Amino acid sequence: IVPATGTYQLSLNVRLEGVSAGTTAPFDIKQNNSVIASTELEATGGLPTGSVTDVQELTSGDSVTVDNFSGVTVAAGGNNTFLSVIRLE
Repeated sequence: IVPATGTYQLSLNVRLEGVSAGTTAPFDIKQNNSVIASTELEATGGLPTGSVTDVQELTSGDSVTVDNFSGVTVAAGGNNTFLSVIRLE
């Protein structure tokens, strides 16, 4: 939940776990259930990761969430998978 109205930088980083090569996984960042940024990862071996960064005007009380509607497993931990919401002004 956004604490104050302002300009925010939203950054999503995702690392997939336990997927075979060629698997794709779309992720959305949503503001009040409306998509505002998207990324799609394709597992190519190693540690498949992807990220998306966006700047948005948000209002106090807005909800910012991430949807993993592909159902793939993501790696846990702040070094692998995270959403950061930083107020710029």
